[in-house]
Amino acid sequence: ETTVQNFKAAEKLYLEALKASGDSAELNYRVASFYHGQKNFKKAQKFYNNALSKLKETRTPAADERTRDIENRLNMAKEEKIVQ
Repeated sequence: ETTVQNFKAAEKLYLEALKASGDSAELNYRVASFYHGQKNFKKAQKFYNNALSKLKETRTPAADERTRDIENRLNMAKEEKIVQ
């Protein structure tokens, strides 16, 4: 039960941080990774997509590299595979 409470608290903090950040790509990615680790693949996909959308507004080599990483993780979430 404590673990469930910890995850709920972590989820709440992530979502609050996301709102406070103005919906940043990095926090969307972190929220997606959190859900992915919890095997909540649908929510992970949603936040990976949000992160990709935000990154596509930034055209830099670093953003392009991050985009490829997130696309790989999004595909894993679609296939319901856990990130190693």
